[in-house]
Amino acid sequence: LPPLTSRLISSAESFVNKLQPPDATRADMEALPLYDEIRARGVARERPFLTETLRALHEGRLAVPAAQPLDLSAEVEAALSRGV
Repeated sequence: LPPLTSRLISSAESFVNKLQPPDATRADMEALPLYDEIRARGVARERPFLTETLRALHEGRLAVPAAQPLDLSAEVEAALSRGV
């Protein structure tokens, strides 16, 4: 996915300058374009993350319970770049 645009970052900065986070409601935060972008990026990674987790279990790289964390970031990003 492309980097976050300055427009999205500026809208978040403006929000922070107007409302202090303790005063902001959930609806205020969810109305930000940056919120939508962050959520979209998370949703885009859900299917590849699940797929790569199952692959790691199948290949024996991950056990339940896990002895140590397994970073699947590279695999998830590779799947996204392939359009999976």
